[in-house]
Order: sequence, then structure tokens, then C-alpha cells
Amino acid sequence: MTVRTRKKYLQALGALRPNIYKFGKLIEDVTTHPATRRTVESHARSFDAAHDRKWAGIFTTKSYLTDRRILRVNSLMQTQEDVISNARLKRAMYRLTGTCTGGLCVGWNCQNTLWNVTYEVDQEYGTSYQARLKKWLLGAEEKGLVVAGALTDAKGDRSRKPSQQAQPQ
Repeated sequence: MTVRTRKKYLQALGALRPNIYKFGKLIEDVTTHPATRRTVESHARSFDAAHDRKWAGIFTTKSYLTDRRILRVNSLMQTQEDVISNARLKRAMYRLTGTCTGGLCVGWNCQNTLWNVTYEVDQEYGTSYQARLKKWLLGAEEKGLVVAGALTDAKGDRSRKPSQQAQPQ
């Protein structure tokens, strides 16, 4: 399996034992809880689109690692067209969900950044981080995972808005 269906995605989430808390309370079912269900639904729509003739060319691509059809968000961006396809996918997600699914895009961008960084580290230090990452990426492709990420913004004094922060010289 490389491109899950909505049903398989939701079943996979249901099989997890979440460790997510909102206001100190455990979220037992991410597919129905008000704090998480919209994110789950937006990701589910990406699986729907991957199986829809109208959208499949945007939401899927051929893997550089295996030559199999995979979710585009599991792909490595190797060409200028891949980067343009990244933007097309994001626009399509806005159309399908009405919002940004930033976590999904951040996960995708992290994978691509790690691909480059592990190569450079391996070249400089003789390590094998990229081989380990490749193994992980192959597993993500095979399982049709949706990999999310998070951006953090160190603001200094958290009691102040970003515009109120002291500006370093």
C-alpha cells in the first residue's frame, strides 16, 4: 500500500493510543474531538483527492526511491517541477479544505530538509544518517503515512506580542 484511502487513514488513527491533551484532558479520539477533528478531516480530504481523477496528479507522484505511486507529501523534491507541484498541492488543499494544513506541509518540508542535511553531515563526518532516513522514508511511503510537523517561534518574553519584543542589534 502506498496511497491510503480515507477509510484506511481513519482506521489507522483509531488504532492509535493518543497522548494528546487539551486543557489538561486526554483527547481519546482525535477523529471526533473538537480540537482535532478538523485537522483530521482536512488530511482525510487529501486521501480522497489522491483517489479522485481530477486531483490525483496533484496529490500523488512517483517516488524517486521506489518508482511507485505515493502521496506527494511523502516525496522528495528533486526538480524545479517538484517545487512547483508543492505550491499546486497547497493551493488545492486550500480549495478543498478552506484553510491551511500547515502541519502536513511542515512535515513534508522537514523530510526534504533532512534529506539534504543528512547528506551534508554524512559527507563531512562519514556518518550514515541519510541511509537511516532513507529507510524511514521508505517505511512512510509503504505505509502511506501523513507526517506532520510544527514550527515554533521563539519570542523571548512570552507575555509580549512579537511587535512588542526588544529588537536585537
